[in-house]
Amino acid sequence: MMNYTIKFLGEGGVGKTSWIHKIRHIDFNKSYVGTVGSEVHPHSVVTNHGTIQFTFMDYYGKEEYASPNPIETTDATVLMFDLSRKFTHTKLSHWHNLCGTESVFLVGNKSDLESVVTPTYPIEHNLPYIAVSAKTGNVEDLLIPILRRLTGHDDLVIQ
Repeated sequence: MMNYTIKFLGEGGVGKTSWIHKIRHIDFNKSYVGTVGSEVHPHSVVTNHGTIQFTFMDYYGKEEYASPNPIETTDATVLMFDLSRKFTHTKLSHWHNLCGTESVFLVGNKSDLESVVTPTYPIEHNLPYIAVSAKTGNVEDLLIPILRRLTGHDDLVIQ
């Protein structure tokens, strides 16, 4: 079995917790409760290359909820911003500076809303970019590109 730890970073309200909830429960949670410090969420998926076990690390998005513990280095980071709020895109460098040497994926969430952001950050920093919606998208929209990069299997699918 393959094991990966993936952290989710970004401003408060961009959808980090919503995506983790959707991946684990296959539904969209409409309520918003900011993450205080960090939360750990285990999950596994079955793929055509075997079972993959995850540990999702959901980190605070607002400084008043910051954890005194350092942000850990993981196998991958989902660096998320809200396509409908430009401020969250301008704060990406702050969150990117908290990443280690792991694979970083820039994720523009809320693609179902009118976008006010032209995402330049992934081009400027040579990062893979994924535009998704936790509300209307599929779990595979987010997970497949990350899993393919981590495993090296370009034909990976979730079963």
